[in-house]
Amino acid sequence: MTATARLLRHVDTARKTQLPIRIAEATPQTLALWDAHVQPHVRNAREFRFDRKWQWPALLKFHQVQEAIIGLAGARPAADVRLLQAFAERTDGTAFPVGQVLLACGFPFIRDWDAPSVFLWYLAAAPRQALHAAGLAPDLKLMRPLVDIAVQESFARGFEGRIGLHAARSRWNLAANRDLYNRYRHIGLAPLPGGLRASVGRRNDRRYFYLDAPLALDFARRLDYLR
Repeated sequence: MTATARLLRHVDTARKTQLPIRIAEATPQTLALWDAHVQPHVRNAREFRFDRKWQWPALLKFHQVQEAIIGLAGARPAADVRLLQAFAERTDGTAFPVGQVLLACGFPFIRDWDAPSVFLWYLAAAPRQALHAAGLAPDLKLMRPLVDIAVQESFARGFEGRIGLHAARSRWNLAANRDLYNRYRHIGLAPLPGGLRASVGRRNDRRYFYLDAPLALDFARRLDYLR
C-alpha cells in the first residue's frame, strides 16, 4: 500500500495543546533568521546540544558540492540536497523557524543500496529558550514532526517513505549519545542491523537508523491527526 505525501500542519506541545506550523524550503533570509534568533540559544543552552557548532549554510553548501562531485564521478546519481524548515506564526504575524532538516533526496537506502531513499543528514529543533523569546510555546514536541518531513519527501518522490539517518555522536558525552539513540528508537525508527554496511565506504557504527516502506507508513499514520 502506498501513501500520498501530506505535510504536517500542526505540532503537539507537552501540555497536549497544538500549534499551527508551515513547512517550506529554507531561503538565505530564513536561514539568517535562524542564525540570529535560534542558533545563539543553541550555543548558550545549558543542556548538551549536538548542533552547538553547526553552521547551516555551510552544511548545505558542503552536501550540495559533495553530491555534485559524486554525480560527476559516476559513482551514483547525485542526490538532490534540500534544507526544509518548520515555521510557527508569532503574535505579530511573522514566521519563526522552530526546526529544520537537511535532506539528501535520492540517496541509496541503507538497507538496500539499489533502492532510492531520503537520507536525513541533519535535524535540529529550536531550544526552549529560543521559543520562549519568540513568544511561542516552549514545550513543542518536534522530533517526530521533523523526521516526518523526510518521510513525506520520500513519499512525494516515489521512494515509498524509505529514509535513513545517523544519530550524532559525541566523543565526550556518552549520556547524550545514549539519550539520542533511545529517542530515535522511541519514535519508531529501526536500527540498522549489525553486519550491514551503511553505504559504500561507510561502516556501520550501530548508530544508523532507517524506515522501510511498511515502517514509514506506520510512522506517518501515527501523525495523521496533525496533518
